Amino acid sequence: MNTQYVKDTTEKVSANLSSLQCLLSAVDDKIRFYLLDGQTYGPYSEIVHYHAKELQGLLAIMEGILANADMDLDTVIHSLSDALKREAAA
Repeated sequence: MNTQYVKDTTEKVSANLSSLQCLLSAVDDKIRFYLLDGQTYGPYSEIVHYHAKELQGLLAIMEGILANADMDLDTVIHSLSDALKREAAA
């Protein structure tokens, strides 16, 4: 397999991870806005707020996992860049 192809593919995956991080952040912002709004009343408001907070916790975990994966991919991209430079020099 070509080192340049692997590097390009890894960069695409990294870009997709960044897009996914932005999407998760937007969902988290919507939930946070809902929780801070305080306009939900009625018999189900407590359980809705409970589940919204649970979702926020799950989103935070997913955002952390994605951030770690993106850092790992950055390391791979830098290693591949170094390998390409060595190949070009040889």
